[in-house]
Amino acid sequence: MISDPLTLEIGETRESALQAGLENGPFSGSAYAFNGEGRRGSKINNWGANLDVQHEVDGAAISAGAGYLSDLGDSDVIQDGISSKFGGTITRRRVESWTLNAQAEVGDFVVIGEYLAATERFNNNAVVFDGKGAKPRAWNAEVGYSFDLMGKGSTVAVAYQGTREALELELPKRRWLAGISVDILENTALSFEWAHDKDYSSSDGGTGENANTVTTQLAVEFP
Repeated sequence: MISDPLTLEIGETRESALQAGLENGPFSGSAYAFNGEGRRGSKINNWGANLDVQHEVDGAAISAGAGYLSDLGDSDVIQDGISSKFGGTITRRRVESWTLNAQAEVGDFVVIGEYLAATERFNNNAVVFDGKGAKPRAWNAEVGYSFDLMGKGSTVAVAYQGTREALELELPKRRWLAGISVDILENTALSFEWAHDKDYSSSDGGTGENANTVTTQLAVEFP
């Protein structure tokens, strides 16, 4: 897909980090630490870890992983929301989060699954849903198929994504996507994507309305 999945929209944290990792056969893991924006001061105050495993069986490549972040409140979308409401950083408690992901490649098919969740609620002065602190979650399920289209390498994909208690983050409750990408020239791909969003219902504070977006991308890769 051209657009980022909703799991990344909630969890992406763009900070300079110190990271160390290890690999042993099919297993790999890493841990990292950084100075997040969610708390005042210049010391290292946030950390996370990832663990992944990869395996090949009968021509299929399978991978799975799990991750942990000590404070989801340092993610870009949450920090942007807090800044727009309060004009800067506020004092709040940490909200831990965890992620799961899996991918399988079988022949020309790729299947991807992702899940992200906060472990507890934010306090009411940070992120709110239905009159109380929100506990955001998101998931993404995607299937892609690669084939030749008039001699050009191509990929079609469909995805279903969703969130829980992410209304204040300006994310949809449901999202359906379909896309196609064609290698029109060497190292050059032309992609089209259609996304259909469903907002939270009016009882949740949303509009309950639908929105459609069409995106086109011309990507050139320089080897």
